[in-house]
Amino acid sequence: MRQTIMLMAACAALQAGCTNEVGEGLGIDTPIQVTANVEGIMTTRAENTKDNLDNFGLFIKDKDGGYDTNYGGENIKVSKPEGESVWTLANEVLYQGSGQTYFAYAPHADAEDIDENMILSFSVQADQSTGTNMQASDLLYDQGGTVGSANLSVTFSHKLSKLTVTLQKGENLTENVTFDGVTLRGTKPTTTLNLTDGAVNTAPGTATDIKMCPTGTAGTYECILVPQEATYSVLIYATVGGEQKTYVYTPSAAYKFESDRSYTLALKVKKADEPTAIEGIDVKGWDESIALGDGEAVEPYTIEADGSYTVRTAEGLQAWADAVGESSTRYPINCTLDADIDMTGQSWTPIRTGNAPEYTGVFDGNGHTITGLGDCLLVQNNNTVRNLTLVNPTGLTITTFFSATGAVAGENWAFIENCHVVGGNVKGANSGGIAGINMGGIRACSSSATVNADRVGGIVGHNEGSVLACYATGSVTGIENGEYNSIGAIVGWHVNDYGGTITACYWSGDTEKGVGNGNGSADGTTKVGDGNWRTAMSAMNTALTNEGISYRWTENNGEDKESRPLIIATE
Repeated sequence: MRQTIMLMAACAALQAGCTNEVGEGLGIDTPIQVTANVEGIMTTRAENTKDNLDNFGLFIKDKDGGYDTNYGGENIKVSKPEGESVWTLANEVLYQGSGQTYFAYAPHADAEDIDENMILSFSVQADQSTGTNMQASDLLYDQGGTVGSANLSVTFSHKLSKLTVTLQKGENLTENVTFDGVTLRGTKPTTTLNLTDGAVNTAPGTATDIKMCPTGTAGTYECILVPQEATYSVLIYATVGGEQKTYVYTPSAAYKFESDRSYTLALKVKKADEPTAIEGIDVKGWDESIALGDGEAVEPYTIEADGSYTVRTAEGLQAWADAVGESSTRYPINCTLDADIDMTGQSWTPIRTGNAPEYTGVFDGNGHTITGLGDCLLVQNNNTVRNLTLVNPTGLTITTFFSATGAVAGENWAFIENCHVVGGNVKGANSGGIAGINMGGIRACSSSATVNADRVGGIVGHNEGSVLACYATGSVTGIENGEYNSIGAIVGWHVNDYGGTITACYWSGDTEKGVGNGNGSADGTTKVGDGNWRTAMSAMNTALTNEGISYRWTENNGEDKESRPLIIATE
């Protein structure tokens, strides 16, 4: 669809005094008038008419390529006073007859938002819950060309992407449902537009939530977003049977949103006892319907009859963390993951129970992953953490009573089993890929994280417990200061005064020793120097069998097998 906006830059007195000499052609030395066309529909809530566009920026160069004559103008603001029907240019520009060129964009930006290379920085609004805010987020552009007459025709195209979400009540929801709002999570809000060629690039920055705009049709919401590849999610706020609830839809993979494209996502809100489903993707133009897919949104978490949490999203993980943190007792609040969770860009405070450091519940990853966790999962583990993979944890600098840092726990006083850290960074005093200090048991775990500290180990920084059938492949570096020069591929500092043991543990890489220092033996660690992990796998599985532990290592044939040569076999 194409809507036409008439924009006139007219000075009546000047027009009355202008004459056209023979041979100069009609309109030479008269003010340029502009007709602006906008391709496509910006929103279904309000069509893009002259009332929807307040202003835009216009560049006109004279035939010598300059802006500083009567025939040129740089970043001219074209606007319409409220209640008026005529649009005007802030700076009058005359038609030169030949050689003039132009380009335009909308909405108009201040000079400081455009650099010396003609790169415009633009951000969509985080709150697009009103039509005005959404339309202010719609970046338009015309690459321009020659000014062929005093009547300049500008044709804008959309440079960003539009997302429409339609909501329906799932068949298994028998209660009355009212949809209260929708938020898009996981996309970066800022882009750059090259005003000379129209190239759009996502700018660096942090993902920001976008509140979507209700269209006026029940259960339909829209927003403008920056073109990018993003692992996004959709949060749906609803009143179900009089109770406020939040539902979350997360696709199985990242999706690439493209410039001047519109996407439609049809969702059903349902209870959590059915699997989600996603269908195919179709791509069309801005003024057409794009089927991004169908899917189902689920509750982020469920509180079971025993008070434990079943968690499916980042919001659910935070809800469980809040429940544990607000608890005034040490009664365990167990947690089981029911889906992979992406915490990238989400704030995270390591779990503790009220003012006490320990977590006394069972955390079962259930074979799922948590990606991008910004700190330790737990301050102190006093029960069991199992069946969990942490991918690319970052910024782990938590300080506990004993100053300990680990991706799974700062301190472990019970059991950590079948837990794995893939990539990421762990740093701080007494640091380990899995736990900073181990006073309990760590078994069938692995780490490829980069670890840096004074007492530092690929698995454990300081060990007085049991480390069984674990391996590490990440870089381990430390702070060398005499007595505390404790850099170990598996354990940094090992103490066997209280029964500390290391059994059937292996490593690869440049670290010199399996155990850095202490009064324990390093006999339980072996370096794999030739890349053949079969002997290590056999020895670790034998050790697990001897202890009556059912986990078994097997060879990893995936793309990450170099950093993760072995994985725990699934039943």
